[in-house]
Amino acid sequence: MSEKQDTEHQNVTDCGKLQIYTGNGKGKTTAALGLTLRAVGAGFTVFIGQFLKGRHCSELDGIKKLGETVTVERFGSGTWAKKGSSEDSTLAQNGLECCVNALASGKYNIIILDEIFGTLNAELLRLQDLLGFIRKWQQLPDKPEIIMTGRNAPPEIIEIADLVTEMRAIKHYYKDGLGARTGIEN
Repeated sequence: MSEKQDTEHQNVTDCGKLQIYTGNGKGKTTAALGLTLRAVGAGFTVFIGQFLKGRHCSELDGIKKLGETVTVERFGSGTWAKKGSSEDSTLAQNGLECCVNALASGKYNIIILDEIFGTLNAELLRLQDLLGFIRKWQQLPDKPEIIMTGRNAPPEIIEIADLVTEMRAIKHYYKDGLGARTGIEN
């Protein structure tokens, strides 16, 4: 960890928490990326595992500008995941194993599993697989912060989590036919 950290605040590994960003509203990944920006400013290292995502998006270009403090791995085919698809399931399983390896490495202060709940909703991973990841994290003496995003977070994981934020859609211009805009949604 960086010497930049304010000694009046606890180090993240002294009290690593499980945070959940869920709900049908916009902003789950954006919240995780905002936390990434803050963490890099504090001298932390961040691992981001992006599930179900394969197409290029502007956030990747922004993350590259943060340098080697942020590692991004993507586990998606670039098209919409098909429910129960063996190809998409293999990508998701490989992605979770990559996140387990990031956890075991002890190299990261924060590990983000972006859109992980979408893999459960699409039946690409089993809830038991994700609970297994959480159990491994819980057993670590120095825990990194864990961030999980996606719609429909399972009650079993909400119960374990230390922080749960639900993004609720009230109004969105998608309903007016406006698609994803570069630099805003993409």
